[in-house]
Amino acid sequence: MIGAPNDGKVSVESTKLPWMKDHLVVHSTHPFLMRNDQVIRQVVEFLREGRFAR
Repeated sequence: MIGAPNDGKVSVESTKLPWMKDHLVVHSTHPFLMRNDQVIRQVVEFLREGRFAR
């Protein structure tokens, strides 16, 4: 129903917007995204640099 790939709540495709400067897929389920160390590092990187670390 959501469409693959997804995090159990949101499809990856629905997270993409035409004006976005960068996009990153992190392998985590939706409820645990905000406590995921990789997500935290990537958010900090994006806020500092305007892009995700590769």
